[in-house]
Amino acid sequence: EYGDEITVTGVEGNTDYSFTYPLTAIGSIDAAVSSWLKKQRKALPENACGTLSVDYESFRADDRYASVALTCVYAENGVSCDTHFCFIIDLNTEKMYRGSDILSDTTRINLILESKISTFLLKDADGYHITPDPEWFTNSILTQDGLYIYLASGERLPLSLSSQRVLISLREASDCLSVESELAHSFVIDPSKPMIAITFDDGPSEYTDSILDLLLQYGCHATFCVQGRWVGDHESTVKRIVAEGNEIANHTYSHKKLTTLSSSQIRSQLTRTNEAIQNIVPGYQVKWLRCPGGSNNKTVRNVCKSLDMCVAFWYIDTEDWSTLNAKSTYNNIFKNLKSGAIVLCHDIYSTTVDAMKLVIPELVARGYQLVTLSELFQFADGGPVPGTTYTILNDEDNIAFK
Repeated sequence: EYGDEITVTGVEGNTDYSFTYPLTAIGSIDAAVSSWLKKQRKALPENACGTLSVDYESFRADDRYASVALTCVYAENGVSCDTHFCFIIDLNTEKMYRGSDILSDTTRINLILESKISTFLLKDADGYHITPDPEWFTNSILTQDGLYIYLASGERLPLSLSSQRVLISLREASDCLSVESELAHSFVIDPSKPMIAITFDDGPSEYTDSILDLLLQYGCHATFCVQGRWVGDHESTVKRIVAEGNEIANHTYSHKKLTTLSSSQIRSQLTRTNEAIQNIVPGYQVKWLRCPGGSNNKTVRNVCKSLDMCVAFWYIDTEDWSTLNAKSTYNNIFKNLKSGAIVLCHDIYSTTVDAMKLVIPELVARGYQLVTLSELFQFADGGPVPGTTYTILNDEDNIAFK
């Protein structure tokens, strides 16, 4: 769909080559393609006597962006290997970008790719685990469908698998792309409309994924306040929380009442939990603490401030832990409902899942935006301040004490 196609054939040593590629009429980009093609010829083994071929796909993502994916295949004696050179062109500026250049959230996009890869690894390479990193997105292209990542066999994937082209849809890549285009779909929050931050304490648990299913179904976000001791038992759930745009908060390592602990003991409870999360999601920054039982004092807040964390109290206590009744949880939310409120729930009860099946669609129907703590308090004056406790956004009822 882009560029003028050209084919060049020749012989390099004992190897025949045939290169089909696009001319873009942008000097710096055509020079980069030419340099890559030359590199493929010169990289041939000294005694090579197979065939070397290059072909390409090109796409127009929209009026501004085009993409090209070149694939080079060397074949000899019935065995072949390939490599890729992919790039994205900003037609307004005539600049070339690699896929890794257009990512604004590599932590989340990595988790999405890891999940995608695991689906065919389980089928074709049982027991083989792959953890991608941002460099894996270098050979990516941007299309109307989303971001396609080219993964070469023997380079990114085990030799037992053929090369793959993995799609991360525009919806899945929401908030992860930095392109200046409608292609960079994002979770857009309108501060003029009502919003609410539902939080779930004490997990992750066997019920967390059911809540994530609901949030995904209705296009909503929430915050999961996890205990560090449970994180390692639910690694895939922790990754999914982040991958789907939700937030993870710290609920201490072992649910200690923080106001009975020394400063060093409080710090240990918080840092152990943050480290447990980061062991699963490298680079993830935990920004919020939910104190067990809400117990909070100046020592707790000072430790939080030193760790660049805020404290999340609540405006609505659903008492789901006490009633274990879905209808009661529903009623406790809607009788106290107020825009900007933090709602306290727990993702360790099946009855809370049942309640969310009623609550989430009803909130959406009433026009509420379900957001994370960080998404909510980005609209606070000056943004959330570390060491400060919050219950509701910009309201006279907000504790917000330091």
